Amino acid sequence: MSSKKSDGAMLSIDDLRQVTFSITRKCNLTCDWCFNDAGKRYEDVLDTETLVRILESISPYAEGITFTGGEPFLVRDIGDLIQKAIYLDFKEISITTNGVAIPRKYEPLLQHKRIALAISIDGDEPRHDSNRGAGTFARTKKRIEELVEAGINVALFMTVSKRNLDCVPALLDLANELGVIGVSFQRLRCIGRGRNFNEEALSNVELKTLASYIQSAQEKITKYFVNFKDPMRNLLNEEFVAVYKDLPQNYICGGCQAGISYLYITEEGIVQPCAFLNIPLGHMLKDDLVDIWEHSEVLNSLRNKNRYKVCNLCTYWHMCRGCRADAYNTTGDYMAGDPSCWTNR
Repeated sequence: MSSKKSDGAMLSIDDLRQVTFSITRKCNLTCDWCFNDAGKRYEDVLDTETLVRILESISPYAEGITFTGGEPFLVRDIGDLIQKAIYLDFKEISITTNGVAIPRKYEPLLQHKRIALAISIDGDEPRHDSNRGAGTFARTKKRIEELVEAGINVALFMTVSKRNLDCVPALLDLANELGVIGVSFQRLRCIGRGRNFNEEALSNVELKTLASYIQSAQEKITKYFVNFKDPMRNLLNEEFVAVYKDLPQNYICGGCQAGISYLYITEEGIVQPCAFLNIPLGHMLKDDLVDIWEHSEVLNSLRNKNRYKVCNLCTYWHMCRGCRADAYNTTGDYMAGDPSCWTNR
């Protein structure tokens, strides 16, 4: 992993690596803790031509693009957008989906080696169906089997809460059974409809237990990748800490990537540091992406250790910095401490 100096000075646009683009808020499901409060009641805001323009504005800089929503496969011209992303030479093209209704006509296109589907599974069948609706687990599993058989890269994706924490081992077993390329985990963020489930968010002890279990799984499992999408994931990785602990504290080498190597764009074209951090930085149809990245006060604060509260005193700042979204959604201050941090309690 490369490191980058961040002493409060702006980072170059060359540091931008990954963009997640919500292309619709429309969805065929109404999952309990959807961060985007997606559902059937929404209509698409931007037409295909405008979505393509935004892709073209991103492509000179970001290596990876993720289409999310809502349910991306409800966008009428999703095939055209995927083909455009291939043409624009994004190195990685990911599509997050509930997997319930991926049209078969897209299977030849989805076989492209640079494309991967991230399909949400919330644990075992009862837990999954309690969140997404009766029968959705069976339908999603069947569709995954068909997609894998068709030679399409599929990874499983699980949002972990108190409701399904005990299902993590079962999901790893399911990944092995289905023959997918990997499985990723993230903690529940209490945003969107997730605000109604604050009591289900992981405690700091539960988050550490989860991180430790996933770290152990990563060391043992070689058949498919196991990923924990959490800024605190490196703190239990003794090898990582040993390699990077002596770097100057103003060198970033991991942790929360909001404004460090990552941006999020809403279905309206609004630029945010992260999907879970609803702070507008600009608009893709009105503002220059380079100017947003290099001169945003919010982004440059995220890169400056001296602006942090609590985390600025931590020896792990350069490899963690906590979840800025959880800090903001809990306290209203994106520079506050991560409420789920297990090192400052």
